[in-house]
Amino acid sequence: MSQEKPEPPVNILLVEDNPGDVAFFRETLRDVLLPTALQVVEKGDEVLAYLRKEGKYAHAATPDIIFLDFYLPVQDGSEVLAEIRQNLAFQPLPVWVFALSEGQSVRTLLEQRGLQVSGYVLKPVRVEQLTEILRTFPRSRGSAETGAA
Repeated sequence: MSQEKPEPPVNILLVEDNPGDVAFFRETLRDVLLPTALQVVEKGDEVLAYLRKEGKYAHAATPDIIFLDFYLPVQDGSEVLAEIRQNLAFQPLPVWVFALSEGQSVRTLLEQRGLQVSGYVLKPVRVEQLTEILRTFPRSRGSAETGAA
């Protein structure tokens, strides 16, 4: 008899500068009944260093999915997303953008710049929404964008 191996965790990179939002995201993840591993960077300019495994990120896990706050210090979400999408190694990474409201300004700006995302998540993130994203995510690992939600 063989035992099933436990499902590997989904490696999540959260790009968020607000400690309250980070804490809320962590709490929400605890209620998601899936194995996850969360890493957090606070500034836009740290994202590429993390992805390239530079400096203090030399041994960082490669993320399976990125949750990107649009409003960041140093580089905003659109600048970070543009750099991710310009790098062939990072283009396939699913990126979900956090927005404060359902206003079209973030979506419109990204579309005008030709920057594709997997979807948009309203703050504060809901357990049900995060669970749905992560449950459907493993089926699309390694594929192109899943389309805007």
